[in-house]
Amino acid sequence: MASIGHTNGDLLAEDDEPIAISVRDEYYAYCKQFACSSIARFMRLTTTGTQLSFRANQLHFCFYVLRRKRNELLAVNNILLSMLFDVLLGIAFVSVLMLFSRQWLNCGLFYAETVVNSVEDLLHNLISMPVGLKLNRPLNSALGHFFEYHIHIWKTYISIVKPVFDTIGDILFLCSFFGFTCILSLLSDLLSLITIHIYCFYGYATRLYGFQASSLWSLWRLFRGKKWNQLKHRVDSYSYGNDQLFIGTLTFTILLFLLPTMLLYYLVFLALRLIILSIKLLLRYTISQLSVIPIFSVYLWLINSAKIKRRIHYKLVHKANKAKLVTEYKRIPISDLLNVEQSPIESPLQLQLLSPLELINAIFWGKIIYPL
Repeated sequence: MASIGHTNGDLLAEDDEPIAISVRDEYYAYCKQFACSSIARFMRLTTTGTQLSFRANQLHFCFYVLRRKRNELLAVNNILLSMLFDVLLGIAFVSVLMLFSRQWLNCGLFYAETVVNSVEDLLHNLISMPVGLKLNRPLNSALGHFFEYHIHIWKTYISIVKPVFDTIGDILFLCSFFGFTCILSLLSDLLSLITIHIYCFYGYATRLYGFQASSLWSLWRLFRGKKWNQLKHRVDSYSYGNDQLFIGTLTFTILLFLLPTMLLYYLVFLALRLIILSIKLLLRYTISQLSVIPIFSVYLWLINSAKIKRRIHYKLVHKANKAKLVTEYKRIPISDLLNVEQSPIESPLQLQLLSPLELINAIFWGKIIYPL
């Protein structure tokens, strides 16, 4: 009986071991998946990480095509040559910068400090009520000193970041081996870090203005005896009491007289925000175009290779009372060849622009325009 019990114990131990191994494998797989997803989410937060991830996807696509021996060698050649051109362009760019490393670093710091001082002078001008603007003095003073306090924080932030600029030359040298697009991505991220306080100013002013605009619109409905029906998503008639009309009229008057002061700060920081977004838009457009430029296809197009797709044109020719159908092969236009949408892997940095109507609506109602 003892031997039988010992045998059953061994069997139970042997049965438990595969279960323990499977649980351990599932745990390791979960940890690996969580780490990979966390790294991917972190990389997508920056332009540099997004661009490096895109280049890794392009290499994976090339290895997949070559391993499976699929008939997509033209796309592979385009990707590899574009990456080679990108790296050579990056090395050449950094080599030129290294000749004037100290000059352009000092120039970058000088312009960063100039931007801070310019915004500070702008705030002082707003507080002093420029060009005779009749602003609400208490609100103007409160907003001006609030933003001025953040200017001092911005100056402290730049003084802390200054030592990091000494290592930017080495970082750019390393980024050159990943291509000129990686350098542009790093510059885009640096621009976001340096101007993060302008984004904060814009966010504060937009929220305050948006609250005023939406409140004034709601109170305007109150005067007309209307009310927004949240369930049916429409405006219905509603009978308000005298106390509601009195409080609504008082609130509407206060917000209306405070609106010009808030609108001035909103427009100033909106203009600064749009300037920064325009620069980042230009950088992203350049990065997305250089990432998928079909150099090999352009070369084949220049030498009139048969590997490039051609358009077939049929033309009816009348000659000596006879009609002939003539077939002509014409090269596709170079604009179609350079079309980014023909890339096998779409760049995640391709522009996603707001329509003019959406942009005007966001500006009018005080909605934050997020990074493009």
